[in-house]
Amino acid sequence: MRNRVLAALAGIMALGVCITASAAPIEAYSRLPAMSNVRLSDNGQNVAYVTSRDGQLRVMVQQLSDGAALAVLDLGDAKIRDVEWGSPNHVVIIVSSTTAIPYVTFVGELYQAVSLDIRTGQAVQLMQRAGGSTTYATVLAGWPSYGTHDGDPVMYVEAIHDEPQTRGDWRLDLIRVDLDDGETHQHQMGSKSAHNFLVQPDGTLLARQNFDYDTREWSLEARVGGSMRVVHRVRDTLESPYLGGLTADGQSLIVDLWDSTNQVYRPTPLSMQTGQFGEPILPPNDVAVLYNESQRMVGYAENGVYTRYNFTDSNRAAAWERIRAVFPNRQISIESNTPDFSRVIVYVEGTGYPGNYIMYDAASSRMTQIGRTRPDLTPADIAEVRSITYRAADGLEIQAYLTLPPGRDPTNLPLVVMPHGGPQSRDIAGFDWIAQSLASRGYAVLQPNFRGSEGFGNAFVEAAYGEWGRKMQTDLSDGVTYLAGRGMIDASRVCIMGASYGGYAALAGVTLQSGVYRCSVAIAPVADVRDFMDWIVRRNSSESDRYLYWQRYIGFSNLNDPLLNEISPVRHAGNASAPVLLIHGRDDTVVPFSHSAGMERALRSAGKPVELVTLREEDHWLSREATRMQTMSAALAFLERHNPPN
Repeated sequence: MRNRVLAALAGIMALGVCITASAAPIEAYSRLPAMSNVRLSDNGQNVAYVTSRDGQLRVMVQQLSDGAALAVLDLGDAKIRDVEWGSPNHVVIIVSSTTAIPYVTFVGELYQAVSLDIRTGQAVQLMQRAGGSTTYATVLAGWPSYGTHDGDPVMYVEAIHDEPQTRGDWRLDLIRVDLDDGETHQHQMGSKSAHNFLVQPDGTLLARQNFDYDTREWSLEARVGGSMRVVHRVRDTLESPYLGGLTADGQSLIVDLWDSTNQVYRPTPLSMQTGQFGEPILPPNDVAVLYNESQRMVGYAENGVYTRYNFTDSNRAAAWERIRAVFPNRQISIESNTPDFSRVIVYVEGTGYPGNYIMYDAASSRMTQIGRTRPDLTPADIAEVRSITYRAADGLEIQAYLTLPPGRDPTNLPLVVMPHGGPQSRDIAGFDWIAQSLASRGYAVLQPNFRGSEGFGNAFVEAAYGEWGRKMQTDLSDGVTYLAGRGMIDASRVCIMGASYGGYAALAGVTLQSGVYRCSVAIAPVADVRDFMDWIVRRNSSESDRYLYWQRYIGFSNLNDPLLNEISPVRHAGNASAPVLLIHGRDDTVVPFSHSAGMERALRSAGKPVELVTLREEDHWLSREATRMQTMSAALAFLERHNPPN
């Protein structure tokens, strides 16, 4: 084992690219990453990470100096969502499963935690043992932080207390969990309206966010002058405040407040001495504040073509600039670092890089490769990804990524348009395993950040309001027109493929539009918008923030609004102008499987060509290796049949 680790730490891959004689096997692209969730210990001496082999996951903890294994935990096909250092001697693994808390939640993706003691190699599920009379559901109701209590290492996290005598009478408390034995203790009693806690590593509660479901009022309690009191109230379900962390000096809280003038959230300091808000810390740009292990602000990240980090202290800023200079025109994500930033692990992806973990050591100014996510792929197997811009029909500028098949002249190429999910998310210039799989088989892939995508300002998001199946849809086909006009693709050989909202767009592309696409591949799609909104109301309410968000985004007045049928592909199955492949996980709790089943029935009834692939024990995100490969195999066979790449 030690020899294998030392080999993995040997050095950075060369950047030279050559064209291979034949494409890598499709499994090399669609497998789960061979390495993921790489995390440095605070002292910078040890590293924890997840490995995958044939879909079986293992957590490894090793010394960086010589590769010696400190602990190993086999978790089989568990869905590992994160790995964190809870203390110098404990690694905490976050896993999820599709289940429900009776009388409290609907079936959904619920999260649990396991503590691995690297001294003994023993693991314990956290929250399984009650340390008092108060019992809790053994699932995380928030994201954990870590510290000590009476000298013992603990995890702090929100948890649901459900009274067994009166089912459904629950509340959200802040608890602490011993990382050695998993025992749970109430740390701060909450309420049914409690929403978010901010706690220091020593257990001091600094702030709590609440939402009153009856009055629809948000309130923020903060420790001011040594005691907790309400410092802010607002009745705004959609642009609610968000509790972030602390300013760099630790004297003020940072609260993200909606700036109605600039139409953007802005991190704003709240003095813990006076309880008064100050001026926003950052300009009115779309940024994400970065916090350290003590919840203090250390900088912020900006999303552009590539993510850019801006740090408030010179050591972090200098380290970032050195890293960025070595990997120009690559997507770089800071994955883990020591508190003093003396060692940093980054994830590098993009053209020539399928995803490599690199460690920067400030003392020596050296960079060392920790490992690769896809060791079966060479730089030549990674297709070039270009950032392009084009104008939509109404003049709005659309940024997009174009992945080009290796070894082919970018002229008259077959194209797959691949809109992202969300829809208020975005694509980045990294390694997209689906896009790279398609490119390896000869397809160009267009990933437009259509109107409504995040990272381009609120006006760009608002341009999507009321445009489902309309301008959001033509933003995609306008990209086809743009590429065809430059001779890069053959407009008669275009298909569309997407997941979640992208799956909706794939269906809309052949039902609400006609003559653009030769085929459609829809993964976990919303097929019936009215049914989707009715499902949200049943699980939440017509006054919930989730329902109101979609109401504003889609632009409907109520569940009887004709618009919902007008933009639902299932209602226009008879207009389908191309063959459709539907792929959907049985365990999907974001978009129910019934959407694909209903779309298949509607298309068959209309006499239209359709196929349905059912993914057993799969969720919304293609979390399992077997179903990822099943998805890619089915999609490629369908595309090659209806839109051959050669």
